[in-house]
Amino acid sequence: KTSYGDIAEQQGVMIFRVGFWVAAGLPLILLAGLITWKRRTDKLAGNIQLLRFQKADKVARTRLKTAKGLMQENNQTAFYTEMSQALFGYLEDKLRIPKSEISLDRSLEELKKINTSDDLLKNLTECADQCEYARFAPSGNGTAAMNEMYEKMAGVIIELEKLLASKKYA
Repeated sequence: KTSYGDIAEQQGVMIFRVGFWVAAGLPLILLAGLITWKRRTDKLAGNIQLLRFQKADKVARTRLKTAKGLMQENNQTAFYTEMSQALFGYLEDKLRIPKSEISLDRSLEELKKINTSDDLLKNLTECADQCEYARFAPSGNGTAAMNEMYEKMAGVIIELEKLLASKKYA
């Protein structure tokens, strides 16, 4: 090669450049993040109750979505069964009550221990009672009653989630 053309002499030391530190630091940051993620997943894998606690909201939303589909199909019995399972499954996971001991009374006792408002407890009781009544003695109210129940139940679960998040119940 007889001419240097686009080759230029380096100006300054490479260690003082931003690109050097990004190239050196990025793998370390990624490694730290990977280690943190792995420790968290190992911790959750070893503690089923904690895993269920953290996934309770997602499971409840999935059940409510399924219930909404059943409501659109006008399948009352399956709708109210799904709504009941969404509520009691959520309470079971969030309040760490074993499946064999879950009941409305036990859930209310646990919620009273953390100073839940009377309005929220009343709405929770109404939702559970209406669901159980509609499951075992269906009426001809149809989609309007199911839609009202859906909205009320979703509101109760959202309020419970806010309450438990603010109380740091975990």
